[in-house]
Amino acid sequence: MTIRLWLVAAAAALALPTSGAGATYLNLTHAYREFVDRGDVTATIHPTDGAALECPTSVSYAQSGNKITLTVRKAPPGQSDTGPCSTSANVVLGPYAAGRYEFTARIRSVDGLSFDSTMQIMDILPIDGRCNPDPALSPSIIGTPKGETAEAFVARVKEDPALAASLGNPAVRLKDYQYSDDEVWFDYPPLEDIAPAMDRLQRSGHMRTLFRTGHVCFATPPPDKVAQFVEFHHAGLDHYFHSGDAGEIAAIDAGQVGAGWSRTGKFFRATTVPGCAFAGGQTVVYRFFGIPGFGPNSHFFTRDRAECSVVDRSAKWSFEGLPFWASAPGVDGSCPSGTVPLYRAWRPFGDSNHRFTTDRAVIAQMMAKGWVDEGAAMCVLPPQ
Repeated sequence: MTIRLWLVAAAAALALPTSGAGATYLNLTHAYREFVDRGDVTATIHPTDGAALECPTSVSYAQSGNKITLTVRKAPPGQSDTGPCSTSANVVLGPYAAGRYEFTARIRSVDGLSFDSTMQIMDILPIDGRCNPDPALSPSIIGTPKGETAEAFVARVKEDPALAASLGNPAVRLKDYQYSDDEVWFDYPPLEDIAPAMDRLQRSGHMRTLFRTGHVCFATPPPDKVAQFVEFHHAGLDHYFHSGDAGEIAAIDAGQVGAGWSRTGKFFRATTVPGCAFAGGQTVVYRFFGIPGFGPNSHFFTRDRAECSVVDRSAKWSFEGLPFWASAPGVDGSCPSGTVPLYRAWRPFGDSNHRFTTDRAVIAQMMAKGWVDEGAAMCVLPPQ
C-alpha cells in the first residue's frame, strides 16, 4: 500500500463520531485530525433519503454563542445538475476557541417551510498541553515543500538553525521508499504532540501540503497481545512496581535490578499490542521513571495525555516507553464492557510512589497507611 493510500485509510479509521437523524447526515473533521483551537474545521452535510441538494450549493452559517447552525436547501424541481454539489455540501469553517460547541445541520425544503436536521456536540481543545497520542509512530508528519524540491528543502533546514527552530527542530528526512519525489518526512521527539507541530508547519509558509500519519487496520485484525503485569514491592523503600515484560520480570526476580524486590502475588492484565490500534477506545499508557537527582526514585504510569504532558515538562521524569494500552474510565469511575478499573493510590510522604490495583480492598489498605486514593486511573482487562 502506498503512503498516500495509507494516509487516506488511516484518516477513515480514526475519524471522530458522526451523527445522523432523519434524512440529514453531518460529519465534522479537522485539518489536524484532532479538534483543537487552531486550524480549520470542515463540515460535510448530505441527505440520506436520496434527495438532491440545490446546485450550486450554498451553505448558510449562523452562530449564537457556542451554537452553530449550517443550512442547505433541497434541489428545486427540474434541476439538471447531478454533480457532486447535488449529493453533499462541504464548508470550511475557521478555527474555534476552546470550548464545547453544538453544531446543527439543516436541509431546508424547497418551499422553505420545513427542515430535516441533525445535531452534533463537539469539544474543541486547547492546542497545547497533551502528549503525542502515538509516540511510536514514525514519521509523524509528511509534507510537500512549497517552491523547491524535497532535497533542497531538507538541505536548507539542516544548514539553517533558525529555520529548523521555526519548525520545532524536527528530524527532517527524505522518504525511504519510492512514491513521490517531492515529499519530506518530519520526525519529532516521541512525546511532542502532533497537532501543534502541524500548526507550526502550516504557519511557517514553507509547506504546500501536510499529512498526519496514522494506522491501517485489517478487516479482520489479528488478536490483541495480552500480558499479565506482575506487582513487585520493595520493603525498604515501600515502593510498588508493575511489569508485563517477561525479560524485565525475570531480571527483577533474579535481583539483577537491585536487591529487595519481591512479588506481592497481585497482578493485572492489559493489552500490550492491539490487533487494531485505537480500536474500542484503547490508547497508549506512558511509563516514566524519576530522573536521578531530580525526580523520585519511582516509576509512574498514565494514559492521560494531559497528565503525561505535565510529567514530561516537569523535567523530573524520563520517558521509558509504552508498556500497555488501556481505556478511559467514565466520570463516575465506571469502565467499558469487558474491562475493569485500575485504581491508583499515591504516597504523598517520603519518596513519592504510586500503587496500581484492580482491588478496592487494596486501596483501602493503602489509605489506612496515609496514602491518597486517586480513583480509577484507567480501564484494563479483567482477571482470568
